[in-house]
Amino acid sequence: GCAGLVYSRDAYGWSSAQQVASQWPAQFLDHQADVVLPALLSALGIDCSQQPVVLVGHSDGASIALVAAAHMPQIAGVAALAPHTFVEPTTTNAIAQATQLYAPAPPQKGLRDALAKHHQDADSMFACWSKVWLSEAFSHWDIRPMLPSIACPCVVVQGLDDPYGSNAHAESIKDAAPHTQLVYLQQCGHEPHKDCDVQVVQALVELIAPSSKPLD
Repeated sequence: GCAGLVYSRDAYGWSSAQQVASQWPAQFLDHQADVVLPALLSALGIDCSQQPVVLVGHSDGASIALVAAAHMPQIAGVAALAPHTFVEPTTTNAIAQATQLYAPAPPQKGLRDALAKHHQDADSMFACWSKVWLSEAFSHWDIRPMLPSIACPCVVVQGLDDPYGSNAHAESIKDAAPHTQLVYLQQCGHEPHKDCDVQVVQALVELIAPSSKPLD
């Protein structure tokens, strides 16, 4: 019974290719949470103080949702799927490996074609994303100090076979924000919404309406 809003950040999905910068700043996730998201909600006439808003994010988007909730106490809830709260070798090693797959000219079709299905300019998006994550400037990025400011209920979904992040990210959220429910999923990688869609939907339902009956 909830209305939903799905949007693509700059360089992602079908956002304008002209908006893609050649180099993203090290604080690009914080900028998305503190500047872009509030501006989007305002432009769409969504007032978080007047209606309950639950943020749902995946990977970098989950990190953005967490930062936004830490700085916007009126947020009603956060669902973080495979979130990142700091930079760890597990993540950067996986990104470096993906970059090697993408680097040959022409890139290996498997990875590039998969991304091209979902992004207007997959090459620019991948280059910007991988470059900033592997940069020295970004290696110090860490949102754990701000997590205790999150006042709303959260659910964190983490696949136990996620090559892009360990359970340390989920545990850091739970440690800082006790009103957090952790959902660990077996045989699940970095895309729990694809690998374990039923469990993810159930987690969202329970976050939004805790008294709801389990899904069949």
